[in-house]
Amino acid sequence: EDHDALQAEAHRITGSAAICCVPALQGASSALEQATKGKEHERLPGLVAALKDEMHCLREYGRRNDDLFSGEEDAG
Repeated sequence: EDHDALQAEAHRITGSAAICCVPALQGASSALEQATKGKEHERLPGLVAALKDEMHCLREYGRRNDDLFSGEEDAG
């Protein structure tokens, strides 16, 4: 497994989540990033799963609230 690549990707997600104000995603990716830095390899599967869960939640939020992101104003 490429832990350096995993750490780099987690770092990118952490920064993006911070900029976009998505604290749950930021927390999950930060925990993964810190575990890879600390070589806590036994924790990685659970942390990757937690990150995937947060990403799924964000996708679902976007899907349910698509009208917020369409750029179209409400005519009502």
